[in-house]
Amino acid sequence: MYKQLRLIDADWLLECLKKEAEFCIKEKFNEKNTRFYLGRETVLTDIIRQIESGKFDVDPITLPTIKPGDKAIHSDLGRVRIMSEPMVTALKDKDEYEVYLSDLEVSHD
Repeated sequence: MYKQLRLIDADWLLECLKKEAEFCIKEKFNEKNTRFYLGRETVLTDIIRQIESGKFDVDPITLPTIKPGDKAIHSDLGRVRIMSEPMVTALKDKDEYEVYLSDLEVSHD
């Protein structure tokens, strides 16, 4: 099995890092902690810049297209060969239609 990427919410991570950086900026003027917070602020600022630049963005995940003739693994049947294009039932205005899956696109509304 291949290694699964762990996707994170970059916006949420940036929000947390920026709050921590703001805290470091305030605390660095405290005489006892100056060097600790200066170093921490620098590291946080560098990480924030790298995330905002897209350095850690992953490539979009491409889903495989199954077509007739392909071999596949079914959860109940095991290894199978695709004999025809998959059909699905589509609902429009309370009417059902059998359509080929390959003729559909994802609607983003």
